[in-house]
Amino acid sequence: MRIIPKQLLLIGLVILASIGAAQGEEPKSYPPSTSSLAVDVVAPTAELRCIATTPQRAREIAEQAWQDGSYQLAGECYLVAGEPAMADRAFLKAVAPQAAVTSQRVAENGDQVKAQIRRWNQALRSLQRAN
Repeated sequence: MRIIPKQLLLIGLVILASIGAAQGEEPKSYPPSTSSLAVDVVAPTAELRCIATTPQRAREIAEQAWQDGSYQLAGECYLVAGEPAMADRAFLKAVAPQAAVTSQRVAENGDQVKAQIRRWNQALRSLQRAN
């Protein structure tokens, strides 16, 4: 019976990894043609989308992006503007909705994982009885 918790942990990690990989999208350029409430989180290795040429312009773009709810872009522009504390706040606001969505998906998938493990256990028991 000790194998089952290890299987649950392994399956949970695989589900988390697949959810994260499935959420990758092409980053949008700023300023957007229409405002959107969707948060687009870009991997840390991706290129910056803040196209400001001066720190002051970067701060202006960051403030506008913050007001528009594009916290990822705001964080990037705050970094360009030389304001790491504001960048950290923006990045945290960008990640929070994604964390909630991921948690919800993991909870929804938990029942499916448990059902699959029950089926595996039933199949193993039936094989053991047959032998």
